[in-house]
Amino acid sequence: MSFSSWLFLATAAWSAVCVAGKRLEGSTTLSAGQALVVTKFCFDSNADCADNVCDSPELKPGKLQLTLHSAKRISKPIGDEDEEDTSPEGLASMAKKGLAEFHVALLDDEYFSFPEVSQVWGEANCSDVIKAAKRSFPLQWDQISTDGGQEVETAVVEHLRPRWWYVAIVSCSKTGVDLSYRMHLQNTLRGWEAEFSMDQRYIFEVSFGLCIMFGGLVFVQAESLRRWRQITRRGHHWYEVHPALLLAMACTLFALAGELCIFVNYMRFEQGGESSQLWSIVGRASMVVAQNCMSTLLMILAHGDCVCSVHIRWAQHREMVGGMVLYAVLQLPLELWGDSEFRTTTTEYIYDTRPGMVLIAFNLLWTWMYVSRSWQTYKNETRIKAKLFYKRYGLVFLLWFCYTPLIALLARSLAAHVRHSITTLLSGSVHVLMLSILVYTFRPSIADELYDLKESEVEDVHHDEELESILNNTDDL
Repeated sequence: MSFSSWLFLATAAWSAVCVAGKRLEGSTTLSAGQALVVTKFCFDSNADCADNVCDSPELKPGKLQLTLHSAKRISKPIGDEDEEDTSPEGLASMAKKGLAEFHVALLDDEYFSFPEVSQVWGEANCSDVIKAAKRSFPLQWDQISTDGGQEVETAVVEHLRPRWWYVAIVSCSKTGVDLSYRMHLQNTLRGWEAEFSMDQRYIFEVSFGLCIMFGGLVFVQAESLRRWRQITRRGHHWYEVHPALLLAMACTLFALAGELCIFVNYMRFEQGGESSQLWSIVGRASMVVAQNCMSTLLMILAHGDCVCSVHIRWAQHREMVGGMVLYAVLQLPLELWGDSEFRTTTTEYIYDTRPGMVLIAFNLLWTWMYVSRSWQTYKNETRIKAKLFYKRYGLVFLLWFCYTPLIALLARSLAAHVRHSITTLLSGSVHVLMLSILVYTFRPSIADELYDLKESEVEDVHHDEELESILNNTDDL
C-alpha cells in the first residue's frame, strides 16, 4: 500500500465522517448515463410481513425519505445524436414512454440485485441498474431542478432477515448534472434505536458500558499514583513517579476520553440521525493513542525495563517507539474510513481490506517481537522476582498483540449485519480486560512482587551518597 493510498484514505475519512449519520445532506455530480450509490443502510425485517407485504403501516420495518433538488446541467449531450428535447413538452413525452432522465433506485444484498450489477457497475447503463433494483422511482426535471426539489418517500419491507439496501441515483440522460439531496433512513420498529442501521444494534449500550469501565480504571490508577507518590517521598507532584506509571495513566485517560467522545457521537446520532465530525475524529484518535501507548508499555516490559531494572532505556527503544507511531498513523485513517460514508458500496470488514491486511501484518510483527523479547529476557534473568512477571503475566499480555488478527479472522464468518456490533464488543472487552490487568499489577502492593519502580528512592540514596562524599572531602581539606 503506497503512501498516496494512505493519504487518500485519511482525506476521504476526514471529509466524509461528518455525514456518517443516516440523516444525510450533500451534493454530487452525475455524468451522462451514470449511476451512483449515495449510501447504504441495513434495514430491519418483520416476519409478520408475508411476501414483503404488511397488513398495516405500523408493521413496516423500514422507512426512506429522500429529496433531490437544485439540479443543474453541466455538459452538452454526448455523441452525435440530436440534442435532447429538454422542454417541458419533451420531458413529459419521455416520461410517458418510461424514459425519465433520472431515477432513484433501491437495490438490496440479494445476489441478483446489487451484488450482481456491482460487478459491472462501470459498464452498466441506466436500464441495467433499474432492472436490478427492487424498486425505482422516476424523477421529474422540472421538480428536481428547483430549490424545493422532488421528494421520494417509501417503506422498505423485508420479512426474512435484516438486509443491506443501497440507495442509488441513476441518470439516463445524455448530459451530466449537479444535484443536491437530503435523506433520512430509519428502522421504525426499533424505538429509540430507529436512527441506527441494524449493524449498529446495541452499539450505544456497549459504548456506555465501556465508558463506565474505563472511568473506573482511571480512578484506580489515579489512586495508585497517589500512593506511589507517598512511597517515593519525593516532591508533591504527580508526575514525579516512575515513567511506567505515568504511561499506564495515559493509557487509561486516553481510553476514557476516546470512548466518551464516541459515546457522545452515538448519543447525538440516536437523537437526530446525524453524527459529529469533531466527536468522531477526537474519539477515534484518542482510542488509537491509548492502544498504542499500552502496546509501547508492554513492549518495554518485554525488554526487561521496569522488571529487571528500574530505568527505561528510551534510547534503545527508539525504533520500537517509531514503529508504534507509524502504526498509529496508518491505523487512524483506516478507523475513520470505516465510520465514513465513503463505504457506500461495501460491507467488508475494515481489516479484510488491503490497508487492513497491512495493519494485521504489523500486529503479527508486534506479537513476534513481544514473544521473542519476553522469552529472551526471561532466559537471561537469574533473579526469581524478575522472572515472576513473565511467569504470571507474560502469556496473558500476549492476547493484547494478537487479538486484532483473531477478531479479523472471526469477522470472516459473521454476517455483515451483526459483524460490527460483535467485533466492537469483543475488541472493547479485550481492551478493558488487558488494561485492568495492567492497572492491577501497578498497584503498590502487587507491583512490589513484579516490578522495580522505586526510581526516585534509588536516585535519592545515590544523591545523598554523593553529597556525603563531597562533604567528607571538604572536611579533609
